[in-house]
Amino acid sequence: MVEEVIDEYKKNEFPLETVYLDIPYMNNYADFTVDKAAFPDLIGLGKKLHDANQKLVVIIDAAVSAEDISENNKYYTQGNKDDIFIKSGLYKSAKYNNNLITHVWPKQAVFVDWFHEKSSIMWNQGLYDLYEQVPYDGIWIDMNEPTSFVNGELVPEDAIPLYADNTRFLEGIEYAAENVEEDFSWYKSYTEMEKFSTWFLPFVPTHNESASTKESFDYMTMSLNASHASINELDYNVHSLYGHMMSEKTFNFLTSQEESPYGDHRPFILTRSSFASTGRYSSHWLGDNWRDWRYMRLSIAGMMNMNMFGIPQAGADVCGFFGDKKDD
Repeated sequence: MVEEVIDEYKKNEFPLETVYLDIPYMNNYADFTVDKAAFPDLIGLGKKLHDANQKLVVIIDAAVSAEDISENNKYYTQGNKDDIFIKSGLYKSAKYNNNLITHVWPKQAVFVDWFHEKSSIMWNQGLYDLYEQVPYDGIWIDMNEPTSFVNGELVPEDAIPLYADNTRFLEGIEYAAENVEEDFSWYKSYTEMEKFSTWFLPFVPTHNESASTKESFDYMTMSLNASHASINELDYNVHSLYGHMMSEKTFNFLTSQEESPYGDHRPFILTRSSFASTGRYSSHWLGDNWRDWRYMRLSIAGMMNMNMFGIPQAGADVCGFFGDKKDD
């Protein structure tokens, strides 16, 4: 299918510089793997592109698959051996070595603690192994806010709760901006939160009155009281650095003459999540948007903002991501 698209571009004389492979190329959505049935010859695809002076970029997700925790899963096994995965602050689990378990594209997955001094061992091995299967020219790192499909974390089968009650109880106070006649509330506090809440906060930001789960900081991400044990720090205090540090570790591998098969090339990395100075390591795109003229207009300011934040190469999903396609 991918080669057909490439051939059609050539046949119709459309310019094509780079082909991006999204998650379907992976085997069961596991990082550093290839679905050989659906993509039997990615080495040949890479050669075809390179012979035409074109490039190949592959996606890697932040979550490492933990669906198979046996020795067959070398990346989970190595990471567990080095104890580099973020720990749960809610449950003990002998099965998962007390790691925080989440659901992203793999139904069970773990997140890397990038502060850990050994985090590069598993990550570099995976990127090296992937290059042997797909001769990529760049890495597209995604879901690295990090994003999950559950709020907080999953409860392991052998979970032993660390707390009797994970519900948050907050004072029922509504705060208004000073010196404003109208009631302009910038955040709210509630007497009782969702039963799946995972962090004791003095307030909870809200943007959607009709969807209470969207009012929690752990909406579609890891529990904020998860532990980065390597630096004895809670995720609440370092959460925004996740994508930045993932970019840095990936950059370090691609520029390593000792470890990387990438060669003496300027690396191309594209990240969805970023922080101040991420531009030193990676390009950035503005993430999922809507197929709407309004979002195209907003993307202009978004890209210029990223330039001011120290990310010189920033772009948007020009054709949009959500919504029905439109001919215009």
